[in-house]
Amino acid sequence: MKTRLVLAVVSLAAIGLRAAAPARVIVELADGSQLRGSLAPLSLAVDSPALGKLQLDFDRIATLVRDGSGVKITLRNGDHFGGVLSLPQITVRTLVGELNVPLAQLRQLETLDADGVPTSLMASLVWRPRLEQATRQQIPSDGVPRLVTKVTGARFTTDHRGRTNAAVLLTDRQSRLEAQGAAGQKFMSAITVCGWIKIEGAKLQEPACLVGLGSARRAHAALLYGEEEGLIWVSEGGHNNMMNRPLDPSEWTFVAGTRERSALALYINGVLVQTQPADGHGMLGSPDIFVAGHQPQGWGDEAQAPVADPAEPAKQDEGEAPPRAKISLADVRIYSRALSAEEIKRLYEATKE
Repeated sequence: MKTRLVLAVVSLAAIGLRAAAPARVIVELADGSQLRGSLAPLSLAVDSPALGKLQLDFDRIATLVRDGSGVKITLRNGDHFGGVLSLPQITVRTLVGELNVPLAQLRQLETLDADGVPTSLMASLVWRPRLEQATRQQIPSDGVPRLVTKVTGARFTTDHRGRTNAAVLLTDRQSRLEAQGAAGQKFMSAITVCGWIKIEGAKLQEPACLVGLGSARRAHAALLYGEEEGLIWVSEGGHNNMMNRPLDPSEWTFVAGTRERSALALYINGVLVQTQPADGHGMLGSPDIFVAGHQPQGWGDEAQAPVADPAEPAKQDEGEAPPRAKISLADVRIYSRALSAEEIKRLYEATKE
C-alpha cells in the first residue's frame, strides 16, 4: 500500500473545526535535532489506494512515527493506521511557506496540547541541526548599499558598508505573495507580527526598532531560523518606515507590530509605544519590523569591506571592517488579525521566560 502524506493548511470554516486553540508539535529528526512550533490550523491528508483520500484534523493526531519506508499514525482517541509513502518525505505547509522533511531523517512527530497563548498562523519552526550551518545572501535595498547577511547557527550579522544598517526584518510573506498574484487585490487587512530581538556586539549609534509597511511587489531575498522559535523571512530594508523606537543593546526586547486596516501600532515589551495611520502607498504590504542603526562617521567607506567570520575578533588595526551587529531572534509569531493591547501584554508575559 503506497500512501502519500501531506500536511496542508485548511481553514477552520472549511473543516468545521471549533475555534479552540490547536495543538503544538515537535518533529524529532533521526540525528537528534528537532523542529518545534505551532502549526495551526493544519490538517493531515493521506492518499492511498486502500484508504482513498483521508483528511484528518491536525488536533486529532497524537503521533506520527517512521516505520521503515512508511509511517504509523496514532490518533488521540487511540486509533492508528499507516502505510508506505509514495514520496520519501513529509511536507509541512503554512501560510508563510512550506518545509520538507525527508523520511530518512524523520524519527517521529508528536503534538502537544495548546498552552492558551494566541495561536500563530505561521509555522513557528526552528531547525536545530547538530552541525552549524552558515549561508550568505545578497539583500537588495532602495537607496542603501547592498547588505550582506550571514546566518551562523542561531544568529546573523550584517556588514557596515552603508550609513544605515538594516539588520533584521520580520514580515508576513503570504499577504505579499497574494498581493503579487492578484495585482494588489488581495492582502491581509489585519495582522500582527511579533518576536523577541536582541542586539549584541554592535557599535551602532542609536540602535532602534522600526515598524512600517513595505512594498508587496518586492521579492524576499533570504530566510533564516530564529534562536528559539521562528521562521524568519529577510527582505530589503530602509523603505516606507513608519515608526522608530530605541532598543536596549544586549537586552532581549519583545517587539510587536499590528495593522488594523489603515492603522499601525508598535508595542515594546507588551506596552503600546506608538501608533500611526498607514501610508497609502504601502497598503499592499504588512507590518515589517526590523532593527537598524547609524554607523559612526568613517565606517563603511570601503567599497569592498571584508566580511569576517563572526566567530573571529575583528582586526581594526589592519583596516578591516569594525565588529558587526549580532542579532538574535526568538519566538517569532505572525497572526491573522491585529491582537489587542491586552492580548499582546499576555503574550509578552507568557513568552518572556
